[in-house]
Amino acid sequence: MKRKIKELKVGDNEVIRVKNREGFKVSFRVVRIKLRNSSLKYRVQWTEPIKGIKKKDRGDKRFKERWEVESFVSEWEEDEAAIAGKYTNRPTTLTQQQLKDAEYAIGLLPHDITLQKAAQFYLDGSPDENKSVQDAYDAWMNSGKEEENLRKVSLDDRKNSLRTFVKKVRSAKHNSSE
Repeated sequence: MKRKIKELKVGDNEVIRVKNREGFKVSFRVVRIKLRNSSLKYRVQWTEPIKGIKKKDRGDKRFKERWEVESFVSEWEEDEAAIAGKYTNRPTTLTQQQLKDAEYAIGLLPHDITLQKAAQFYLDGSPDENKSVQDAYDAWMNSGKEEENLRKVSLDDRKNSLRTFVKKVRSAKHNSSE
């Protein structure tokens, strides 16, 4: 929706209210400012209650012309409406909560990493099976002997560093089965 703002003098401001993807009002405060080099600009500040990673994302942009401000606010509103599904409606098997979770996760990722890559990275790093503490300890010790070719001193360090923990887990398991 194209919005018009009035011509502002230096120091004057105007507030433009639009709705975000969740239907909450977002106020864009437009102020006419004069920079040190005597050039005039429009400063636009806003707080987005729900967008991206944080609950309170703040925005602050400067524009040379009034029409750039109007265009920016209109584009922002259209983007929010599109995300909310007002303009596009694509069939999906995801629930609304899953869509929100995916959107949040994408916001956490670096720009060049997709959600699919992140999920694959997680799956590649996850253990394939559940093991007891004793089995995990034995596998770790065996990998030190066979795969990593560790010296006896290093293997003894491994053994000593976890010996107390493994004993406590064994005794706790033994006590709980009685």
